[in-house]
Amino acid sequence: MPRSWFVLYSKPRAEKKTAERLERDGFEVFCPTRKVLKQWSDRKKWVQEPVLPSYLFVLCEEHERETVLQDPGAVRFVFWQKSPLTIREKELLEFKAYLEGALVEDVEWVKIGPGEKAVVHGGAFNGEYVEIIEESGKAVLVKFINTHQALLLKLNKSNLRPRNKI
Repeated sequence: MPRSWFVLYSKPRAEKKTAERLERDGFEVFCPTRKVLKQWSDRKKWVQEPVLPSYLFVLCEEHERETVLQDPGAVRFVFWQKSPLTIREKELLEFKAYLEGALVEDVEWVKIGPGEKAVVHGGAFNGEYVEIIEESGKAVLVKFINTHQALLLKLNKSNLRPRNKI
């Protein structure tokens, strides 16, 4: 049976520990994190925090899902239309590239808003068709429309082109 990337929902604030334990058990796990400057009353410190709180990606076979759920930090697998949600390897690699800053920002302002469809211009998602979900300043929350899974990302507007201008 082929191995797939399943989306695992973990206990709150337990993503990194759950990922470490699953990796020790022999699973390949992707826990997307970002470096954030946190401030306490007496100091500031750079910390790694999850990009998707309570979500991990686990590479396993269908019959290994029960073993994954035995981890104390695992809550359940995410389902979509009554079956476990899987992410294609290509999409996961593109997501990793996005997190590593692969999107190049330019200064062109694009007039585009919620409900409109666009094409990503530049970066790891170049050429992908998206639908604008929400607008916030120079950033937009988008949904990829050519896939059967939904992956919501916040992208810079300057990396989008309306579909009718392509």
